[in-house]
Amino acid sequence: MKTGSEACNTLSEGPTPGFKEERIEKIFPDAYTAAKLEGRGASAGRAVGWAVVVKSEEDMQRVWEDAVIVAPTASRELISIMPKACAVATELGGIGATAFWYAREYDIPAVTGIEGLAEVVREGDLLLVDGKNGTVQIVRHKRNTLTDKG
Repeated sequence: MKTGSEACNTLSEGPTPGFKEERIEKIFPDAYTAAKLEGRGASAGRAVGWAVVVKSEEDMQRVWEDAVIVAPTASRELISIMPKACAVATELGGIGATAFWYAREYDIPAVTGIEGLAEVVREGDLLLVDGKNGTVQIVRHKRNTLTDKG
């Protein structure tokens, strides 16, 4: 089983998860951020990954290696998929929630208390999660070819 830090420390091609922390600032400076959301840090660390929005048990089956789990709450059900993720972001949940305790054990950055997270983050958005500062930056929105022009 890969821990979050192991999963996020391997380099791969393109803007995929795995950028080493010292390279994150060079690759994703604040000027290139589509949106910056603020909450409370629940597990320190920083990670970059593609968002998977988890609202049901069926959604949990879609979480792939190095994804950022985006969920309404820090439910216990998230614990089973955390080893795959490189970060977790939720709208609700206290930093003492069981799910965040596991995030700290797995060394996975986590942020909670992000008001409006579900309305802003789309499946497939590229996110930068900073668990120490309690922020989630949307580096790039996934383009919806049916509604987006250009």
